[in-house]
Amino acid sequence: MNKIKKVIAVLATVSLSLSVAIPAQAAITDRQSVPDSSYDGGLSLYTEIVELEVAEESTNPDLLYVWLHMWLPVYSYDFVDGAFAGIDVDSDLDGRTDFTIFTDDTPYDYGRVEHVLTVWDPVNQRLVPGCTVETWVDLDSEASWIGFGLPKSCLGIINSQVNLKGFAIDPDSSDDSGDFVPDGSNFAVFNVQGVAVSEPENPVIGSALPKLTSEKIYKTPTPAKSPIDLVATAEQVGKSVVSVVCGSSSGTAWAADATISVDMRSAGVKTVLVTNHHVVADCLGNNLVTVVLADGSEEEGYIWSSDPEMDLASVLLYVKIPTLDWRGEKPKQGWWVGTIGNPMGINSSLTTGVISKVSTEGNVVLTSVPINPGNSGGPLFDRSGRVIGVVTAKLVDSENMGIIIGSPSLCGTLFDCGYQRPWSTSLKSLPLKKYSNCSKMNGDYTGGVKKTISSKNKGKTPIYRAVVSSSVYAKNKHLDKDRDGLVCEK
Repeated sequence: MNKIKKVIAVLATVSLSLSVAIPAQAAITDRQSVPDSSYDGGLSLYTEIVELEVAEESTNPDLLYVWLHMWLPVYSYDFVDGAFAGIDVDSDLDGRTDFTIFTDDTPYDYGRVEHVLTVWDPVNQRLVPGCTVETWVDLDSEASWIGFGLPKSCLGIINSQVNLKGFAIDPDSSDDSGDFVPDGSNFAVFNVQGVAVSEPENPVIGSALPKLTSEKIYKTPTPAKSPIDLVATAEQVGKSVVSVVCGSSSGTAWAADATISVDMRSAGVKTVLVTNHHVVADCLGNNLVTVVLADGSEEEGYIWSSDPEMDLASVLLYVKIPTLDWRGEKPKQGWWVGTIGNPMGINSSLTTGVISKVSTEGNVVLTSVPINPGNSGGPLFDRSGRVIGVVTAKLVDSENMGIIIGSPSLCGTLFDCGYQRPWSTSLKSLPLKKYSNCSKMNGDYTGGVKKTISSKNKGKTPIYRAVVSSSVYAKNKHLDKDRDGLVCEK
């Protein structure tokens, strides 16, 4: 996994974990355990598990306790810097993992203090909205176990049995040390009191990711130059940029051009926003955030997908706002770029710069564009208004060295891109030929051509996105019958 947080300082002040005091001692019942059948933890002794134990609580039928009993005492920093431990859950008893819970890089604390973990859905490759698990250790007593509190309802544990597997892994050790209980690909079967699963507070969706819109694209013309009309470009892009408020913190998000699934449309979803995981992390309990639109109005947003490793998240809106394209030529060093966001609480602030470097690993872009806390989640866009990536962080103790998660990282995490890729290295240049009619022009430009990004169609909204090219427009101005700055809009 690409642990971006290892090499950057996060912009927002939102904490990735929540600490709460453990409640009073509860009545633990129905203890069951499965011992490890062999020593196979490798060279890292602290990844060796000796037993997987399960129990329930008499006063809370929705809670399932799970403990990993380890070979050695568990200390605060045992499961940081790449090492992790967790539980695989097979709730429908089909022998396949339905949910995975694993420790993050947050150290355990003294005084038997819990922190909260998110739940991963390996089938759909996303976090489960509204589903969190508490984990704790007993550092004061130097106990050799890790505890997890699993909510049965959101994990679909409705039967009288559940399949579980425990694991502890250190991928950075010399022999890829790790241990599983039970061994191999099997699960341990435990008897439990099933609970009824109620419908979520905000039902949406189904499992289908929004899809990357398919349309003909071309190279970015003269990418090192600033836009012909930066005022118009900023105004157009700004309509798609919003502020996301989660608790006492806020960040930025932008509306992505994507095809929304039938399930989403049926639920009333009209827009998919892209932002950072750390912007919304503290609101994963109920998945609700406040979204402040460009016109100042407020809407409720629903967190649908979130990936803490890639630091990406999507938020659904039930109102329609303009979207931004995020497909095109792979960016290069020296390109002009800009961002609009909400740094330090100043809404819709524009800053510009250039691309300093494009990393060959992880689709990460470095930029000289000034960014500050509150810019997190915003779009880094090129001279045509196309989004290159998500503003995520800046290097500490540096001058204008921002880190951007490139658009290709949205694929598989937030969107289904199919065979398409947001960045291409084999695009054609915008043709400058003169067309005799719109049928021929639409063969090259599906949605027509705009004179400038601010050109507004006098008729209906175009079905497809028009390409912005003043030179192609000038060559084919004779086809702009209504003189609205759009040629052969469709």
